[in-house]
Amino acid sequence: MASSKRNDVSISGARRVEIRQDLAPPPLQVTFPAGAVTEERFVLAGSTEPGARVFVSGKGVPATETGTFTTEVTIRPGMNLVAVEVVDGAGNVTYRSHYVQGRF
Repeated sequence: MASSKRNDVSISGARRVEIRQDLAPPPLQVTFPAGAVTEERFVLAGSTEPGARVFVSGKGVPATETGTFTTEVTIRPGMNLVAVEVVDGAGNVTYRSHYVQGRF
């Protein structure tokens, strides 16, 4: 006589899954120099949303857990384009740029 084995299956109640699409670009505040820079380097500071990746002139810059960042930027005499880009976890991008004049 063959015995039949029963598998107990636990069934939970209905569940709801919500998927949200994040299309909002991350906020970006940057403090660029107000006038000409008389040194070869200056400190650039800013803030964005926590977890966003920060790039200054194409180079990755570490941000704190709160989204603030500072980095030293090297420039040449004359006009220099300094670009700041932040990318959030969903791939949304915010970009700021500013011409900085080097007078040294």
